[in-house]
Amino acid sequence: MSRSVTPPDPICMICGAPVRHGELTVSLHGDFAHQACHSSPLDAADRVAERLRRVAPAAYCDICLASMLRLEPSQVFKATARFRAAHPDFRVAVGARCAGCASRLA
Repeated sequence: MSRSVTPPDPICMICGAPVRHGELTVSLHGDFAHQACHSSPLDAADRVAERLRRVAPAAYCDICLASMLRLEPSQVFKATARFRAAHPDFRVAVGARCAGCASRLA
């Protein structure tokens, strides 16, 4: 007897959360996004901050964040630099390993 395997829910390309059956979505170049995420005017820094809140306490390097959020690496570099300057509680886990690529964070 063969069992059918249910594929995992697709991931919203903007917020990174699962897109569940029945949710309002937008298709962007073959990827999905929640309609609410697509219509909200988030800048790159807002998107990076939201992703970091969702994945905490995992740490990611700027390159992996850029890839996950489909942003230019320079946008992520600027966002994390802005966080460091504006938020004393924002810290980079220097020496920790990136959860995406396993490189050491600097």
